[in-house]
Amino acid sequence: MVEIIEIKNQDEFNSFINMNKDNLHVIKISAEWCGPCRQLSNIIHNLDNDKIGNVVFGEMDVENEDVEGLITEYKVRNIPVMLF
Repeated sequence: MVEIIEIKNQDEFNSFINMNKDNLHVIKISAEWCGPCRQLSNIIHNLDNDKIGNVVFGEMDVENEDVEGLITEYKVRNIPVMLF
């Protein structure tokens, strides 16, 4: 089972990007009320750590005002969105 790290603000985003620089960083942008977002979370959680290699997963909630600047910066218009 894969862990998804919750990113709540700009500082946590920067820390996530800077951690384990040898890894691929994948960030899911979603909302709790979004059905397709929940389905995507289930898929990610069920990935096999041994088969995906050096990938780190994060998640940002569009309803969180503290990530609003990041959502705007990455021009998110619909959800779910995956950033690599």
